[in-house]
Amino acid sequence: MDRAKAIREAHVNLLEDAVKDLRDELKKPEEADKVIEVQAIIEHLNATWKDYERASNEVQRLEADVNNLVVIMKDTSLVRKEFLKAKKEAEAYLSGIQAPRTTTTTTHVTKVRLPEIKLPTFNGSVSQWPSFWSGFAAIDQDPDLSDDSKLRHLISCVKGSSAERDLEGLRVIDTNYPVAVQLLKDRYGREDLIIADHMKKLQNLPAVQSANDIEALRKLYCELEIHLRGLQELKKTQFSDMLGPILFQKLPYEIRLVWLSDTDHEITDLKGMVAMLKKQVETREQCLVQGESIQPSNKAEPKPKPSMVPTAAALVGGVRAPRKCPFCNSDSHNSFNCTLDVAARKIAVIRSGRCFNCLAPGHGKDACLSKTRCKTCKSVHHSTLHQDPQEDPVVPLALV
Repeated sequence: MDRAKAIREAHVNLLEDAVKDLRDELKKPEEADKVIEVQAIIEHLNATWKDYERASNEVQRLEADVNNLVVIMKDTSLVRKEFLKAKKEAEAYLSGIQAPRTTTTTTHVTKVRLPEIKLPTFNGSVSQWPSFWSGFAAIDQDPDLSDDSKLRHLISCVKGSSAERDLEGLRVIDTNYPVAVQLLKDRYGREDLIIADHMKKLQNLPAVQSANDIEALRKLYCELEIHLRGLQELKKTQFSDMLGPILFQKLPYEIRLVWLSDTDHEITDLKGMVAMLKKQVETREQCLVQGESIQPSNKAEPKPKPSMVPTAAALVGGVRAPRKCPFCNSDSHNSFNCTLDVAARKIAVIRSGRCFNCLAPGHGKDACLSKTRCKTCKSVHHSTLHQDPQEDPVVPLALV
């Protein structure tokens, strides 16, 4: 981003020089080659404008801050007006029409002042290091800056963070700049630590309790995008299967139902789940824009209660079970008589969003109020889901 802004600034200066050269040429007395000179300067002016326009468009594309973007667009508009004004004067001269001339003896060219580019700051977070160092590269790779100046800039950028303490004791001299850079890279630039930090922050994202809390949904989506982009920049996409179930637990109950209602959806499909969340957020925001009321709520949405019709299996197990088999949805038998093997039963429980302990929908085993445990091993799972330790279930552990 800093490099793009520097290129744009350079093209602004070249464009201003071309405008000044054109107006200086127009002020000269008539000579045999004046027309040729004016035409040549116009061609140069047009080419310079195109270069500036491309550079400006690139800066606008990269700028994420809305306020800065507005300033950049206004500056571009001013430069364009100055360019068109000078070009019109030249074309008027070439066509033999007397163009308005300034009465002053000197030509004033408006200097467009771009907003000052602030150096990035580093807060000591390992996951922030790649974006910080990318922004600081404009200083690190500047051939006109001495190493002691680069070190001063670096210290100012990490002020107030844990990285500032890492640099304490280093004298501000040329030879210490590469030492400081290596110190920071060794601590914050390690790929394994960056990945671990992203994963930890994804796991610690607060779960959204209500699908009507649009602000919380938008925040969840934005935080997800930040950390997923960080992992993608490191070309680490093998964590999708692990992150899918983590994201699923952060979603409110209503949106989880939307996802599970499609039988083609897998709980490990991270990309699809993020796209679905984005659509859900945008749909709710659009409803607000159109005047439809969606009241945010801090209360969790009501969850369906398990069927209260007791069966023989429920009486034996001490838990009231659903009327149909929770594994295959058949009404011809109960859970204890289902022909599916244990691995298939576990997958069915995950797909239907049921509890591993009581088989009721709407909650997980950690939130289950039932005191009943497996009759075989006394663990927190339903007796129909018991599996001997030597048997390896074909179900990802992160989903159980």
